Amino acid sequence: MAVNTTQETINAIQEMVRESFLCNAKLDRLKSTLSVDWAYNNTANKIHLAISHFFPIELGDALGDTSEGHNQSIIYGDIPIQNKTYSSVSEILNDLSETLIDYQNKLNMCAKISFDNMDLHVFSRMLPLIRKFDKIVEQSILLVDKINLYGTDPSFDSNIETFWLL
Repeated sequence: MAVNTTQETINAIQEMVRESFLCNAKLDRLKSTLSVDWAYNNTANKIHLAISHFFPIELGDALGDTSEGHNQSIIYGDIPIQNKTYSSVSEILNDLSETLIDYQNKLNMCAKISFDNMDLHVFSRMLPLIRKFDKIVEQSILLVDKINLYGTDPSFDSNIETFWLL
């Protein structure tokens, strides 16, 4: 079994794969709450299709493929139940943004670990993911800015197309 990746990088990648699927579950719950509890169906669908689905496919699987290509199998699971309730759409969108920024910081740290360990073959594959994900973080920041302007006005949901960048 040929392996050309340090254990520290392997562990960091494994953690990011787990974090990707955890974030998908968190955002699926967030989407469900937006849609069912607050009737913000347009916003919920945008977040679900463009952001929530990005985690398992574009991030989790891509990071896992990086390890599998060097004979490191990925362990899946350990996703706790997601049952958070929210008191407002603003709280939901702030939670979305905080979750995405937290993930971005972890992803950047994972890239730094791979770079610091001279696992440049891993690092180089992470850079496009980091760039793509930054667009999602930017979108979440804009959503928070917009909900702060709209407040509790439900027209936010019908106007989402005008400030959806993804």
